[in-house]
Amino acid sequence: MFTPTEATLFAAVVALVSIVVTALVMKSNSDAKYVTKEQCSTERQLQCAERAALCERLEKMEGGVRDEMKSMKRTLRITLFMSRELVTYADIPEERKAAILNNDGGAQ
Repeated sequence: MFTPTEATLFAAVVALVSIVVTALVMKSNSDAKYVTKEQCSTERQLQCAERAALCERLEKMEGGVRDEMKSMKRTLRITLFMSRELVTYADIPEERKAAILNNDGGAQ
């Protein structure tokens, strides 16, 4: 059918044509697919500013949660202290009082 030389030349022509077509396609789509360095820098600065604002909001929220947790711990501590005081004056057997006050859940 084809001699080895003809087949090699045919393959070379096909390769050159595909390279030219690829280059033309890439050049025609270059404006739509890629951004300039200035656009990239501007977008990056905007995203960095948004991220900084979000981090600041998150830190404020964490501070509020931390304060709320401290308040809840303080309230729980006071409630436990009051309930332990009630146990000391309750009319229950001494062994039961000791079990409750020693935080073993009142196990018998």
